[in-house]
Amino acid sequence: MAIANATLCEDVCGLCLIMDGRVRTGPSLCYQDYYLAPLYAVSIGALLVYRAKSLSRMTPTSEHQKFWEKKDLILTVVLVLHSLYGFVNVGGGDIAEDNTSLYYGCMLLTWGGCIAIMVAEAQRNQPRGAELKIAYMLNTLQQLFRYRLALLHLTFSDEDSNGWTSSSRAWGDTFAFWLGTALAIAGLLEPAGTIGKNAYGEMNEEDNLPSKGEKSGENAHQSGEYGASWMSQMTFGWLSPMLKKGKSQQLTDMDIFALLPEDTSDNSGNRLLASWLNQLKKNPESPSLFVALKDVWLSDFVLSGFFKLINDSVVFVGPLLLQSLVQYVENPDTADKSIVDGALLAIGIFVAKTIESIAVNQYFHVGYRIGGQVRAATTMLVYRKSFLLSSKGLQRYKLGEMVQLMSVDAQRLCNSAPYLHLFWSAPFQLVVS
Repeated sequence: MAIANATLCEDVCGLCLIMDGRVRTGPSLCYQDYYLAPLYAVSIGALLVYRAKSLSRMTPTSEHQKFWEKKDLILTVVLVLHSLYGFVNVGGGDIAEDNTSLYYGCMLLTWGGCIAIMVAEAQRNQPRGAELKIAYMLNTLQQLFRYRLALLHLTFSDEDSNGWTSSSRAWGDTFAFWLGTALAIAGLLEPAGTIGKNAYGEMNEEDNLPSKGEKSGENAHQSGEYGASWMSQMTFGWLSPMLKKGKSQQLTDMDIFALLPEDTSDNSGNRLLASWLNQLKKNPESPSLFVALKDVWLSDFVLSGFFKLINDSVVFVGPLLLQSLVQYVENPDTADKSIVDGALLAIGIFVAKTIESIAVNQYFHVGYRIGGQVRAATTMLVYRKSFLLSSKGLQRYKLGEMVQLMSVDAQRLCNSAPYLHLFWSAPFQLVVS
């Protein structure tokens, strides 16, 4: 096979390949078949098992969603047929020369599992789970390596006519990459949750009063972020309708999106109160407010750290790619370079800067959201405690001290939340640089 013969770079299943007499860095086709494909299948399998366990605890509803009308399901079925076609065509080939049948087998299993999860979600009237959306993005990343090999093969290798040829497979991998990219985009555009009443409407429900965010004769104003897709949340696209309206006219209470349930002071305060009471039971002599805060917001803090790690890692990629692009422009006729390499470098710079921008904005967004929730929760706890103090306690804690706790100290917690990651981020940047 042309591609298999082109990967003779010290190790056939290595991280470099020779194409058109030039050495290029990257996983060979054999390496992808033997190592990346099984690793991808195991990772997707773990995500699907986790999603299946969460769905198993839910009872199927009488009214099912029409799962066959979902765009991502249609694309997934096409990918299943493509993988089945590829598996049948290479199944009788020489396994010692090319183990692509393992790749197509892994793809068949993972896409079949995705379809099973989609059906289970529809039966329980659940929105598309985050696990499937992550699977779509991992598939795009894996297909990117094969797409690069396909481009190199179609550009530099001669045609062959051996039945299910490497040229045919290159076109098949190109089709799978763009189909997988469309699937990832469809997943990112899928709403992250079902739209419901906003927090203001729920508070005024018993009074039969018009909800804040509700217009006369219309339903309650729906929260833009709660029902927004992943793509909209990453790019803050859910704010666009409100910003467009604010450009043409002055916004009122009814035009402002409601808070998410977890952002309300009642929700944040009750979570911290429960954690604090748990601390009093476990360690009544010296309860720790830090541990109570950690138990409530650790997962969100880790998420913000994940975005920070992505930003700190990608921030170094842009200058390196730019340096390589400058070297390519200055010496375009070097033996180990081609126009494909130059195009990939330019695309890489754009992608790196895009990821960097999204990551840093999400990092601060999640960080300041944690800070706002912590401030609301601590203020609520101090205010609650002020009503529970005895006369002796009121003599010990003055009104000014309690006001300072609720204003100055709570605000310090809010402001410090996004920057706590600098304890590890700053040394990480110094070491990498």
